[in-house]
Amino acid sequence: MNVVPIEESVAKEVRATLLAPDYGHPASAEDVDGTSPCRLCLTMIEDRRILFTYDAFRGQEDIPLPGPIFVHEGECAPYAAHETFPPEFRRHSLVLDAYRAGREQVAERRIEGVDADAALTELLADADYVHVRSAKAGCYLFTVR
Repeated sequence: MNVVPIEESVAKEVRATLLAPDYGHPASAEDVDGTSPCRLCLTMIEDRRILFTYDAFRGQEDIPLPGPIFVHEGECAPYAAHETFPPEFRRHSLVLDAYRAGREQVAERRIEGVDADAALTELLADADYVHVRSAKAGCYLFTVR
């Protein structure tokens, strides 16, 4: 398992410009209201966040899939335990979208986070990567290879 958050350069760019990278849409800095996972450090945001448009296929595929994501307003370190499923997400319902190169979706599965390791092992046997999404909001969280 290789857990891949968004690129640190994306978070730095959006913090500096308050514009969505690749799109130029305005980003918004706001107080947290509810559950807000940071897509860089993969922990929950407890103070202020930046909401912006992000392409979940950025740097991987030609056809984009833009959607809303959050990062901490202040700096944070990128998620570093790449071989471990992020503990924060084991408490949530998730959707796993499994893809092969060329954006060929081979499976989609709704799971509880506690079941992530087994589900990802099974899906990655037939896929190149998996997008992990929130089952509640549908938004992109991170990629697993």
